[in-house]
Amino acid sequence: MLSIVRRTLIAALVLFALSCPMIRADVVPASDPNLIEVAAIDLARVEKGRGVLPAEFCNRADLVYDVTITAHANWNSSTDKRTHGLFVLGRNINGPRYANSVSLLVYNGGLLFARMTSSTLSDTAQVVAETSVTEGQPYSIHARWSASSISLDCNGKHLGDCALSGGFVWPNERPYNVGAEDAGFNLWDGTIDAGTLRVYKPVIAASFGGGNDAGYYLGGGSHELTLDVRAAGAKPVSSSLSVTDIDGNTVLKELGPSRSTASGHSFTLPSLPFGWYSATASLTDGSAHVVATRPFVISRQVPERDAAAASPFGIATELEINPARYDGAYAEGLMKRISQMGCRWLRIWVGWDAVQKTPDQFEWRVLDDVVARAQKYGLNVYPCLCNGSEEWQCWKFVQAAPYLFMSDGFYAPRDMNLWNRYVSAMAARYKGRIGYYQVFNEVDARNSWYPYSTAGYVDVLSQTAKSIRSVDPTAKVATGGFCAGYAPSNITKVSHTDKDAAYGLGEFWANNPQAGYDIMDCHFYAAPGAAGWDPMVDVVRGLRQAMIAHGDSGKEIWDSETAWQTGEPGSRHGGTYISGKEQAVRLVQLHVQSLAAGVSHTFWYGFRGEYGVLNTDFSPRPSYAAHSELATILAGLRFEKTLDLGATTRGYQFTNGKRSLIALWTTAGQNSLAVHGKGRVSVSDMMGNQYPLPPTGALTVGTVPIYVEGDTADFVSIVR
Repeated sequence: MLSIVRRTLIAALVLFALSCPMIRADVVPASDPNLIEVAAIDLARVEKGRGVLPAEFCNRADLVYDVTITAHANWNSSTDKRTHGLFVLGRNINGPRYANSVSLLVYNGGLLFARMTSSTLSDTAQVVAETSVTEGQPYSIHARWSASSISLDCNGKHLGDCALSGGFVWPNERPYNVGAEDAGFNLWDGTIDAGTLRVYKPVIAASFGGGNDAGYYLGGGSHELTLDVRAAGAKPVSSSLSVTDIDGNTVLKELGPSRSTASGHSFTLPSLPFGWYSATASLTDGSAHVVATRPFVISRQVPERDAAAASPFGIATELEINPARYDGAYAEGLMKRISQMGCRWLRIWVGWDAVQKTPDQFEWRVLDDVVARAQKYGLNVYPCLCNGSEEWQCWKFVQAAPYLFMSDGFYAPRDMNLWNRYVSAMAARYKGRIGYYQVFNEVDARNSWYPYSTAGYVDVLSQTAKSIRSVDPTAKVATGGFCAGYAPSNITKVSHTDKDAAYGLGEFWANNPQAGYDIMDCHFYAAPGAAGWDPMVDVVRGLRQAMIAHGDSGKEIWDSETAWQTGEPGSRHGGTYISGKEQAVRLVQLHVQSLAAGVSHTFWYGFRGEYGVLNTDFSPRPSYAAHSELATILAGLRFEKTLDLGATTRGYQFTNGKRSLIALWTTAGQNSLAVHGKGRVSVSDMMGNQYPLPPTGALTVGTVPIYVEGDTADFVSIVR
């Protein structure tokens, strides 16, 4: 989130002029029997709205913090688009970002944020809700967070929870701000009527063992699940485990531990089908009761998958490579998991200032580490080259864009001689280790490229390609992820105005860019509300025809960003949210249809979080298991043909001449197909569970993809 505008001080908030906070150090039971209140601070008595938590409650991962704020606003969401701070520890939304920060504020006039940043800055957990603020109306905001999660409520309604993998502790001597984002910055325009900061100690704390690797199992048979337990009292703690599947069906109920000690419980899971599950552990000491949940996946033992050069699967993720904030351990865990799910490509944003803070000095340490770790896990690094924030780098310091949301990285280079020296130094250093470079990001969008000039981008693209090839003639250069210019309504446009949201590829080609790139990289997001990726198939085919017409027939098409958001199904924040199972279905369909349409490489955007295949605590979503199976079953195969199976049934065949596979699904409901096989024919679901083809050959196909596999290219005929 970018800083928008510095705010004017609000002259008088009388409540900030009161005396020091009151601390209750006595032990008072909270409403939750599993929490013991160890301190309470009256936030309305914090002097000048800025306080410091006593040291005894800081730097401790075993405590829970709870803030309740009651406030009135002197503004309305419809007209006031400022940021209004409620309670903030550190900073992690506007301006600089600090580790171990928590922000509770209203952003852009109508988005209520509860965001927590981890101890290493590598991880963020947040709950965001659209909030209509009305002048004079009371609002009661409640946030609670621990070392591993944060939750948010407003006016008695629970808005959500979000888990954190990197851990959080309250830093000693760090001040917190009440009614502001920082001292004198983004103040709450209105009154803070009441507020309390409470500190709790859990009676029982439990988490699943294994850290970020918890919940990933390979192969059939039984598996062991462990639970780390911490109890504040002397009472023995008992536990049981229940498991539900992807459809919410209970497959295990109140399973007892196979081993139990004071610090940990172990459960032996019976043999379960491959797939995604959610485990819920219940623990009690007779009075206190706590529940811990963790999704897990069981996948097939993975054989050798495609090498990076042959694999179409990638992940685009915002790995922090600024030397001041880079976390090597986090990068290691990230790449390990990306590799194990079957991806062989890793797209990262490389800001110029992450490598070069001054014109005469390069700092390659972090990027060296990223490339080395990627090679360890068989990943090809695909850097998206963006600008930096230094005055000598960024065009912003010549002319700022007249838009609210404009990252420094999206401005054109201020000095092309220095930029060319930088990219040629990078290409020379990583020759043989990085073979593909992308030049900026979504450059056809008005708020992603400035000055908003198509000719200007083509010039930067051409010069960058020339600089890279001068030291590495084998390196390939890709366009900057066009996000709208390829649309049928834009692809023939040859001009634009500053008011247009995007320019068209017709204008791009009118500037003769062909020599400046080897790969047409686009972002083929399906339209919000679309039921799948079906509409994009014709869009990609239309792009290919336009490329042929402009002399680019031999160039590959890549998709370096695409995804669907998961969460409570529905529309909010300008996006459409779908269930975890539906995300898995669409991920499979996207990859299969992309290959069928002629997209060589597809990168799922966001490894963790709303768009990701993992939750923020590194636990798997159903899409992780589905991707792992897809990468396994398609290994060594190439797209062969699209099958004509009627208006609502989709079929795509892949082969290598010796083995063939058909991916099948419907766009709605179920259809019956008659399958006639030659030799071995097997059927499996999208998680890898095989089941026999009925002797009659009748096969029921639904909206969830299935795979039909055989030993020869003409192994099967399908009749609808």
